[in-house]
Amino acid sequence: MNTHIDHRHDLLLERLLAGSLPRSVHWSDVVELIGKLGEIEPHGSTESAFIVGSQRAFFKRPSTHSFEER
Repeated sequence: MNTHIDHRHDLLLERLLAGSLPRSVHWSDVVELIGKLGEIEPHGSTESAFIVGSQRAFFKRPSTHSFEER
């Protein structure tokens, strides 16, 4: 875990905590942010466990490079 969060990740984290998903969130940005806050463990070929503190959630890598709010 790298505890230094740069400005870009700090803004993303603030928006996510406020419940406001940016229009286009790139998978790589999410992976970098979670890597700074906790751990990422591969789970199968397309899924990863994101672990922050005592919380664990499983996410499938999207087929595109970004998440889109729906």
